[in-house]
Amino acid sequence: HESQYLVSSKIPIDGYITLSVCTSLPSSTPCSGRSASCLDGTRDSRSTSLGKISGAMQLNSAGNPELVYEGGDICPLGGTYSTRITFLCERDTASIPYLVQMSGCEYMISWYTDLVCVTPLPDPVSGCQITDPTTGFLYDLTTLTLDQGYYKVTSGVSTYSANICGDAAPCGQGVAVCATSAADQIVSLGKASTSRTELAQEKGEVQIMYTGGTVTDTCPDGMRSSGINAEYGRTLRHVSIILSGS
Repeated sequence: HESQYLVSSKIPIDGYITLSVCTSLPSSTPCSGRSASCLDGTRDSRSTSLGKISGAMQLNSAGNPELVYEGGDICPLGGTYSTRITFLCERDTASIPYLVQMSGCEYMISWYTDLVCVTPLPDPVSGCQITDPTTGFLYDLTTLTLDQGYYKVTSGVSTYSANICGDAAPCGQGVAVCATSAADQIVSLGKASTSRTELAQEKGEVQIMYTGGTVTDTCPDGMRSSGINAEYGRTLRHVSIILSGS
């Protein structure tokens, strides 16, 4: 992890730019005042702040991550200097920022790196463990299995009982999710032995699917099924049950 980066230029420029990512430049940098982008080495030997950290990284209209540093030194054209850094996906290439355009008081930089490349999600796997190919993080849903007890959700006149990677006691042997009606009729929404785990598009979210439930004409494959979503941060944040064919 570097504290500052030298910007290469694809256009003529008087001097050179150094910048940091999501932090201010070191105090040894010619630009002062918590600058995150600095122009130095000009013919008049003056350094110019091209912006400070002014907000979090966001996606632009093309879906590329961008950082915008604002509040730099006074610009002769009005306002203050700013820097816009756009991160673009390119694999197997050196990660180098390039100055590609100067628009008024804004310096526009393109940074090609594989760090923003989207890694295809892995196919669903049998069982209760799956690894995120981008981060290498192993999601192990067996840590949510209740050996004694089950998860219970009430919706309308039905009560849903579920377990993760195991049987839900009220549902009967081998059944992971079921619905109990007001008349105490139990409907299987999937067997524990059919569990398939997949990563969702939303980062940090894992879904486990169960199939092979009670036979019904309302489902495409003729049997009821269900899914359980587990949302992770540093720790488990939220669990929700998704039903299909009910």
